[in-house]
Amino acid sequence: MRRKRMSVIATILLVVMFINTAYTEMKTESVKDRIVNAQAEGNSVLVVAYDSESEKKKEVMNMVLAVAKESKGVSVVGLDVSKNENEDLVGEYSLKRVPMPVVLIIDKHGLLVGGLTSVQVNEKRLKTNLPTPCYSDLLKNIHDDKATIVVAYTNGMEEKEKAIALSKDANEKLGHKSGLIELDVNDEDEKNFVDILRVNGIAKSTILVINSQGQLTGRFMSDSSIDEIREAALRVVRSGCGCG
Repeated sequence: MRRKRMSVIATILLVVMFINTAYTEMKTESVKDRIVNAQAEGNSVLVVAYDSESEKKKEVMNMVLAVAKESKGVSVVGLDVSKNENEDLVGEYSLKRVPMPVVLIIDKHGLLVGGLTSVQVNEKRLKTNLPTPCYSDLLKNIHDDKATIVVAYTNGMEEKEKAIALSKDANEKLGHKSGLIELDVNDEDEKNFVDILRVNGIAKSTILVINSQGQLTGRFMSDSSIDEIREAALRVVRSGCGCG
């Protein structure tokens, strides 16, 4: 009986220690840690930056939380710019002279891809500006000075596998100078990216080439050659529009 009672007490102590440890870790987790942890899970991050005098802080935060709830792979983090512990982030995101509150949009790779002031922010703009997973990969390639080969298709589409194989071969031939993105145009999570590339109504699998400047330099079908795709990927356009 005594041994059983000691076992119960020991179990209770272990539970208490676990709760205290978890609480301490949660309490000491920095804003930077929350951002990094969200990205480690493959999420984009909406950072709501504010100070003690931000009148619209609650309104903006509620709006951002509502958008995150409706979106896939989105985390929300609050950033009090008036706290000394957040000084590095204030400098990193150039927030010293920015009217508060402001919403920063950071993609899954940690790139700052946009920002909205309290005057600009609304649910529609937040949803439009949130980068899709594939769009984030494109932005990362551009950031790394790489071209991007996008093969757009739908499941069951004619010559899908041939287009993907050709794109992979071309990407391999380009080595470290390019990245490959496979885009299902019917994927709801990629709707914004599909709209940007204007591949909504394609009848056949299509290969798009975007150079390291973010400019659309070629559009090909599955019967194109590797050399054509490679040439488009390496092409430098002196002027003109980007991929959008």
